[in-house]
Amino acid sequence: MYIDFLPISFYYGRMSPRIRKDTIKDYRPILSIEARDLLTELAGSLGFIVTRQGTYNGLPSVPDFLEALAAAYRADPGGTHLALKVILDANGLRPSTPTPADADAGEG
Repeated sequence: MYIDFLPISFYYGRMSPRIRKDTIKDYRPILSIEARDLLTELAGSLGFIVTRQGTYNGLPSVPDFLEALAAAYRADPGGTHLALKVILDANGLRPSTPTPADADAGEG
């Protein structure tokens, strides 16, 4: 496990979405410990398990889960967007700021 000892403020100016930097090969957002653990639990419960030989073999794979989520969005952007929007709205977790997609649909 990698432990990062740099202050969070160090990363805010250095981490930007991939669409802004074509040379970035990977993107590592800073998550709370709770969010990390819950994503790990979700990945495992959905069957995303590391199958490569090594230290993490048999453990839940959050990267594989996120890759599958991205592939689902690539295959069906509207359906994936709607599914996540419904789940987030139902739990009061979606940001109140309208997105460009919402503005096009006349929603908020």
